[in-house]
Amino acid sequence: MKHYHIPIIDLNTFTRNLGDDIYCDHVHFLEAVRQQQAGYIAGWLSAYIQYPQPLPGKDGSAV
Repeated sequence: MKHYHIPIIDLNTFTRNLGDDIYCDHVHFLEAVRQQQAGYIAGWLSAYIQYPQPLPGKDGSAV
């Protein structure tokens, strides 16, 4: 992904930093955690839409 300059929302790192008590069972997140994840994704997308990063062309220049 990095090689092709595809933006990544690192939800894994964000969620891991929320602590250990984040599951309501062995696989599903608590509602509060889901809301925080949604806010993180929405904030990331808002920033990306407001300040998009140009993709480099084949010669390395911005397109």
